[in-house]
Amino acid sequence: MIVLGLFFVGLGFFIRRFPMTIAGYNTLPKEEREKMHISAMENSYFRFIRQLQRCTVSSVSIMVNKLHF
Repeated sequence: MIVLGLFFVGLGFFIRRFPMTIAGYNTLPKEEREKMHISAMENSYFRFIRQLQRCTVSSVSIMVNKLHF
């Protein structure tokens, strides 16, 4: 589970660094890409991936706490 959390962190930074990997963005015509606010889109993807990572890590901590009691 911790490896999955680290994967999500890496994925979030990867999307922020390379926004062309966002599904459908690289298939848009150049005019459509210029109309889009890519920084807002990559930030929202980054925040979503970070939430997935937090949920994964918190579920691991809950599971560990349950095993100790």
